[in-house]
Amino acid sequence: MRRKLERGWGAVTDVIPGDIEAAMIALGLEEVETVAGEIKARCPAHLERVGKIDRNPSFSVHADKGVFNCFSCGYKGRFVDLVAYVLGCTSGQAVAWIRHQGTVAAVTRMYESQKDEPVRKPVSEAVLALYDDPPLEELAARGISPEAARKFGILWDSKFQMWITPVRDPSGRLMGWQAKRPGFVRNKPYGVKKSLTLFGMHLVGRRADTGVLVESPLDCAVLSTAGVAYPVSSFGAKVSLHQISLLTKFDRVIIWMDNDHAGWTAAEYVAWELRKRYTPALVVTYEGLPPGSDPGGYTDAQGNRVLLTREQIKDQLLLTKPASLMGW
Repeated sequence: MRRKLERGWGAVTDVIPGDIEAAMIALGLEEVETVAGEIKARCPAHLERVGKIDRNPSFSVHADKGVFNCFSCGYKGRFVDLVAYVLGCTSGQAVAWIRHQGTVAAVTRMYESQKDEPVRKPVSEAVLALYDDPPLEELAARGISPEAARKFGILWDSKFQMWITPVRDPSGRLMGWQAKRPGFVRNKPYGVKKSLTLFGMHLVGRRADTGVLVESPLDCAVLSTAGVAYPVSSFGAKVSLHQISLLTKFDRVIIWMDNDHAGWTAAEYVAWELRKRYTPALVVTYEGLPPGSDPGGYTDAQGNRVLLTREQIKDQLLLTKPASLMGW
């Protein structure tokens, strides 16, 4: 039976690159060897699925068909699924990425004559004029100074009471924006590829000594308020290989993900990938802070939000531990 088409993208979901090995390299997958038509590599999903890095490669991709399987953690699927997972994008966006590499349609070649994916129109800076400066009381509740909010271009949707954080590429070009309030997150325009950038990266010069990686864009403003020079955000606990490559711009990286399971899993993954790229990494250990903490504070036993003081933020940065000593 023929597999369904992705109607919204006008492309077959089961597509593979013309050169699978080259596409794996472009994704940042660490290839080990090719044996009997199977490209062996380290499993990109291992850490998330089993809680540890694939140190004894058990992941393989068929060199012709693109199907993959990890014989250790059970992660398997089509090449488009692999691309979507690694880049943190939708399957439609993964199809577009594969087609850009040069593709072979696995279901049928009749679609080879289809037109290329239309180029999305650039997002105009004018869209941000619809929003306001954040209210002082909202900034104070987050521990953000007005100066820090302006530095990062953080705005406020007065109608829906939401934070607006711009998504910019490393050069500063506006890609889109994120609207967020408790229990609600929307990325606009639909399909904006946050995985291809880091919030705050456009404020870093050609090179900087120390970058601090956090999950939330608002936490960048929190740290900036406390005097931290180069905080950047991955827009969540899932950090793409492209984002990790951007981190190598720093001489060293302090990893300050949230103090929860997802945050620690991400911290281990980022540290491991930075190590492969010869970028020193330090990890915030949350010494003296309760579970569930993040750079913006924590919730106490009475359910009240407690902000970290400037001194506590400074202490956490001083008490970092080299990633190699974390004992994961």
